Amino acid sequence: ATCNGPFAKQRSPLPPASAQELERFTRACRVTSNTVIQGAWFLLLGRYTGQRDVVLGVMSSGRSTELLDIETVVGVCINALPVRTTLNPDEPLLQWLQWLQRLQKQQVDLRELEHTPMAAIQRWQGTDRPLFESMMVFENYPWDGSLADLADRMDFEHPLSQPDYQLAQFALPLRVEVEPRTPLLIMHYYQDSFADETITAMITDWADTIERMLGDPYQPLATLLGE
Repeated sequence: ATCNGPFAKQRSPLPPASAQELERFTRACRVTSNTVIQGAWFLLLGRYTGQRDVVLGVMSSGRSTELLDIETVVGVCINALPVRTTLNPDEPLLQWLQWLQRLQKQQVDLRELEHTPMAAIQRWQGTDRPLFESMMVFENYPWDGSLADLADRMDFEHPLSQPDYQLAQFALPLRVEVEPRTPLLIMHYYQDSFADETITAMITDWADTIERMLGDPYQPLATLLGE
């Protein structure tokens, strides 16, 4: 995919009934909404590519509290690191989500590695090919709910969410984002890489996959992979 040309954005909120079901599902299964929504994107990647070993780039703020005087640093410190999972068609959904959540917790414990340059990771892997072609951002920054209406009218975006900076920095054609307060699914993309109608179909598939996941936590991944 090419990484140039104009940017575009599409977004789609989960229906209120699905948002409520997501909250119920996460409480009952003791997983986070981040895990479920990220899991749905992994499943979508597996379905689209036919691969069962899939990799996604996950955004890190790069502002670990363990770094001395990090609060005085001016500028953007973001980085994207690869997260890899295996999609076993016979594995129950809940078992896989629990594993994915443990993986996310391990990532938190490894914050000292979050500044590792992508070039270094590629060198360690013995390749100069991109390790992933889509990146996920889960916007969990503090949010003042009283400003929600104003932000919607102004099409407000958090500074770390600027897609032109992030896609260009990491040479990626697609960036997917979640705003958990709605929840709202967002895709930023290069129009030279994706037709608008393709992204419309993808974001619809993403939402549909989430809804199908919520229907049965014990279904095998095969049913979500279209097998």
